[in-house]
Amino acid sequence: MPFLPEHLERFIREGTAWVSASQTSLGRLGKPLISPIQAFFAPFFPADALSRIRVVLVPHIENPPFYSVLSAQGIAVPLDFREMAGITFIDTILVSQSRADLSEAGSLSLLFHEAVHVVQYQHLGLERFMHEYVIGWAQSGFSYPDIPLERQAYALQDRFRASPSTGFSVLAEVQLAFP
Repeated sequence: MPFLPEHLERFIREGTAWVSASQTSLGRLGKPLISPIQAFFAPFFPADALSRIRVVLVPHIENPPFYSVLSAQGIAVPLDFREMAGITFIDTILVSQSRADLSEAGSLSLLFHEAVHVVQYQHLGLERFMHEYVIGWAQSGFSYPDIPLERQAYALQDRFRASPSTGFSVLAEVQLAFP
């Protein structure tokens, strides 16, 4: 059975619980952004957001535990997180060692993208972030790259990569897109 619109509220509820539990358990294992990265990102991000970020390297990103329940009910897995290079749980960034480009440029770009999500969480709060993410995913035809929160993170990541010495306010961009 495909993932249907009537599953959205459940996915929002279960996803919110998963994000919260993951941030709580994994955040303690994370390392803060090193000072040079914080300084490099300072023209883009609020200092309090940068100081809260914790980074955890993992062999790969796991799918949420509730996926097994969906599968048992014959519901197709909506997004395969095992394919992702990184994921953000509020202020905790997981980086997949098997999927991420761990070169200096690749790591900076990925961390920038995930830090955008930290600011989105900070601005929207967990519940609204999850609602915007899941509903945006559904409204985009269940296309991951077309989720508005992801489109914004990728666009700001591209802007950063094009001109890393030209600062701009990620928070202002998030506030403008998600009033």
